[in-house]
Amino acid sequence: MVCPFSCPPLPAPSLNSSHLSLPKKQRLTARAHTPTHKMAKTTLLVCALLALVMCLAATAVSAQQSLACQMVWQAPSPNNSLLECLGNTDRIRSQWPYYLYPAFAALIFIFTVIGLPILFCCHCCSCCEAYVKPKAETDLGVARCCLWMLIVISVLVACGVCVLLVYGSVLLEQAATQIIHDTEYRTLNYFNDIRANITMLLTNYSADPPIPPSIDLRTFDAVNDDITHYVHLARNNYLQYFRAAEIVVCCVGSVGVFLMLCMLVFVLCRCNGICPIAWSCLYFVFALAFALLAVLFTICIYVLSAGCGEVGLQRGREPGVFQWYLVPWCEKQFNFQALRAQVQSQEQQVSQSACAELLNFCDNDPHYSLETKNHIFMCGNSITDKSQCDSLDDVVDVVLSTYVKPMLTNTLCANQTGMEYLEKCTVRLCSSRCVNYEALDLHARTYAIQILQAADFAANASTALSYVWPLLDCNFIIDKIANTVETQSYNSSFTTQSEYVRSCSAVRTSSVMLGTGFFVGALMFIVGIYVIHRGSRITVPVNKEKDF
Repeated sequence: MVCPFSCPPLPAPSLNSSHLSLPKKQRLTARAHTPTHKMAKTTLLVCALLALVMCLAATAVSAQQSLACQMVWQAPSPNNSLLECLGNTDRIRSQWPYYLYPAFAALIFIFTVIGLPILFCCHCCSCCEAYVKPKAETDLGVARCCLWMLIVISVLVACGVCVLLVYGSVLLEQAATQIIHDTEYRTLNYFNDIRANITMLLTNYSADPPIPPSIDLRTFDAVNDDITHYVHLARNNYLQYFRAAEIVVCCVGSVGVFLMLCMLVFVLCRCNGICPIAWSCLYFVFALAFALLAVLFTICIYVLSAGCGEVGLQRGREPGVFQWYLVPWCEKQFNFQALRAQVQSQEQQVSQSACAELLNFCDNDPHYSLETKNHIFMCGNSITDKSQCDSLDDVVDVVLSTYVKPMLTNTLCANQTGMEYLEKCTVRLCSSRCVNYEALDLHARTYAIQILQAADFAANASTALSYVWPLLDCNFIIDKIANTVETQSYNSSFTTQSEYVRSCSAVRTSSVMLGTGFFVGALMFIVGIYVIHRGSRITVPVNKEKDF
């Protein structure tokens, strides 16, 4: 008994005189219907289909398009509607190349839902038997070889599909976890650190107890609360589905390989009757599930490619969802201008406070008087009122130019050594070289330290303002969030490769792997159904009663 799918040697076609006497056009037509040409057509069809899938996948991987909402919106505005952009027909028509992959996946799904049940009906009622049974022994041999070719291709493709699904699901779960982790521990920590630094710098630790800053930091709290809410929502409600999907997809990919290998059992054992048909029903269920998932993930490819493209537009400050919607919305939602005004006011107050502290111990008279015995310094820049100090720069200029009155230099700066002539004893030098005279109640060193503490407090306020200054631009805030989602890569020939995972690209790549895996997997199960049904018909040619 010969295996029904074995490939017997094909008898050489006889070229009799009647064949040679036919016209050339009829001879070419007859040659096109020979078994060899049929097998060649089948091979070319399968190769063309696989090449089409690879081209679609390559197009999806290389695509870095955007939503192109700038075609719909007129100008940057927080009132721009994202739904209006997505529903605009002109925008949709302009991006038709990016819908090809989802469209082909949808066609496969429709064929699975409609075409395969028709195939089952034809097999059950035997209405198509005359069209699928071989008519001659040579046709039987070619049919067996074609089926063996499809079986080998299906098994090899099943292994590739398993690799795509397993690797894609693992990459998707890792990338999603990385995005949430970076958002929580990079973006949130950044805003928390800025808030803590501003609070620390503007707290007056020279007072007892320390006086906290009077500025309103509720803007930072609003940003933190919003980001924290969405991060916890994603971590608690959605991240678990990525882990579950990873397990399910890995199992499905392994089962797909097993089911394809089972097809070899039916072939080698010449299983006919109800068993192969029932097994093909299982193939139908998997083909339907794979086709549906292929549609979903090919749509995800477009969405993620557009999202990653929008991040690229934001880096270039080009029109897009970020520049024309998120930036205006941020400027309306978070009022960092008020915070900047408060910090500037705080800097002015502490600067004037530092100069007021200095005026307690200085004047512009080079002569020392016991009536104002604490005035041991010459005021820098000849200031007479604290209003002359409005910023840290003013304080620095005043403090650096303040020095001990010349007639008191040798008395107060007693710790100076190696002087060749009478040098100026500045406030900073006095803080380390001056001495305190307890009997005269003249504490020159203490006065100098108090002045420097007030100046340092003004410097802290200026530093706090430098923290707030970048936040005045919402582009800076959105860049911080965008860099969490997609870290910019660098050329390794110029600098070290970034150690952070490019999470957006990783999610997009994983969706391409999963979409391609499910797309090819659906085709694989459809081919498996064809092989089982076709193989059950290849028994005996219609005009023969002998088992070939």
